[in-house]
Amino acid sequence: MKKLIKTTVSIMILLSMMATAGCSYQKKDASMNIAVICKNKRDQYWDSVWKACDDAEEEMDISIMRLAPDVENVDDQISMINQAISANVDAIVLAAIDTDSENEVLYNATNAGIPILTIDSDVSYEGRVSYIGTQNLSAAAIVARYTKDLLNNDGKVGIIYHGATLTADLRKTGFTEELNPSGDVSSTMPAGAGSKHNNSSSQSEEKNSESESESTNNIKIIDLCDGEGDMEISKDMAKKLITEQHVNLIYTTNQPGTRGACEAISELIEAGTIQPNEVQLVGFDYFDGAYNYVTSGVLDAVIVQNPYNMGYLGIRSARNIVNGEEVPSLVDTGAILVTADNIDQADVQFLINSSDE
Repeated sequence: MKKLIKTTVSIMILLSMMATAGCSYQKKDASMNIAVICKNKRDQYWDSVWKACDDAEEEMDISIMRLAPDVENVDDQISMINQAISANVDAIVLAAIDTDSENEVLYNATNAGIPILTIDSDVSYEGRVSYIGTQNLSAAAIVARYTKDLLNNDGKVGIIYHGATLTADLRKTGFTEELNPSGDVSSTMPAGAGSKHNNSSSQSEEKNSESESESTNNIKIIDLCDGEGDMEISKDMAKKLITEQHVNLIYTTNQPGTRGACEAISELIEAGTIQPNEVQLVGFDYFDGAYNYVTSGVLDAVIVQNPYNMGYLGIRSARNIVNGEEVPSLVDTGAILVTADNIDQADVQFLINSSDE
C-alpha cells in the first residue's frame, strides 16, 4: 500500500524548529543589508527564494543583495561571497554549491564579523550559525520506502545525483540505507556518499542486521551517476540507465535531475523504445510541467520542498542574529511526497504554488 506523507504547509512550520545550539551577533547600525546567494539564476526552484526576498524586504524593512551565478559554478559563488564581504553586508544567507570548497571564504566572512547562514544546502564549515532547509536524510528515506512498494522489493535502480554537495550526499545515503538493497552498494557509491556527516557505517550495520528478518529484498542499485546539477546531462544519463543498463527505476536528487529524467522517459516512450509505466521515476523537486508528468505516470513520486520558507526564514533568522537574538542552529522547513493520489489536495497545491502568492 502506498505510503503518503502529509505535511502542514504554512509559516506555522516554525513551531517544529529544532535547536541544538544558539548563537548571536550584535551590530548597532539601524539599517540592515543581507546578502542572499543562491546556486544559479536558471532554475525555477530559486524563484521561490527570490519571492521570499521581495516579501522579506517589504515586511522587515531591510535591504537584500541578491546574488547567483548564471550556472552552478563554485568559483563564481566564491567570488560572490567575496563581493558580499567587500560590500560589508550584515549577514550572508547562502545556498552552497559545494560542501567544503567555500570554507576558507566563509571563514573570512566570519572573521569580518559577518554571520553565515545556509539554506537548502549546508556546508562543513563549523562557523556557520544556522542551517534552514529540508532534513534530507529523512526525506530521502520517505522516497525509498515508496520505492520498495513500487518495485515490490525486486528490481534494478539507477541514481542520478547532483555533484559534491552535502545535500546530494545525504539524499543518496538516506535513500540507499532505507532501501536496504542486496549487493555491495559501497563498492559503487562515490566518495562522500556514506560520510562522516551521518554516521552511515553504524547505521548500515544496524539496518543490515534488521533486514535479515525482513521479507526478501532483491532491489539492487546498479549505478550512481553525477548529473552535475544539469538537466541535459541528467537526461542523457537517464537514457543510458534505461537503454544500456535496463533499470526498473531511477531516483534523482534535485530538480534538474528529475526534470531531465522526465524528459528522457517521455522521449523513449514516444519513440517506442519503452512502454508507458515500464520504468518508474522518483526524486526531488517540483517544476513547471511536473503536474502532467505526475498525473500521466511518468513521474511516480516527487519530494516537494519549501524553498520559499527556506528563503524567508533564512532572512528572518539573519535579521534576528544581527539584532543580537539567538536563533536555532537547525530549522526544518518541511517536505511532502507528492504522487498522483495527492497532487490535487489543497495543502499540496498550496506548497506547489507558494511562490506565486
